[in-house]
Amino acid sequence: TFSTVGFCLLAGYQSLLPDELIQDLRREAAAFFARPVDEKQKASVDGIVGYVGPGLENVGATYGQKTAGPDLVESVNLSGYQEEGAEWRAAAASEECPWRSAPWMESAPQGFQTAARRYWSAATALMQ
Repeated sequence: TFSTVGFCLLAGYQSLLPDELIQDLRREAAAFFARPVDEKQKASVDGIVGYVGPGLENVGATYGQKTAGPDLVESVNLSGYQEEGAEWRAAAASEECPWRSAPWMESAPQGFQTAARRYWSAATALMQ
């Protein structure tokens, strides 16, 4: 489904990814993004992993589309998946995930770190 259609509707996922974990991460992410820009930038790595500030991405241009300018969004990218040939695999829900013990993650609030790790582990279990 993901390699042809592009989306699906999952039902009964709550045993692996409880709504509580989703709500915790949303709350902690909102608190993270409410921080001053200079504090958020401490969690920046390379414009791909970690914090990416407003105006640093231009998704349309990435796909060859004409755009008026960069995207006015900010994000925290916590990738945990590596490509092996044409197949994707998830890193084990352990410290193997590259951002979990990265030095830049230490600058993020403890509540955000905990919520992100818990969510990522549960989402990885669901995906696998």
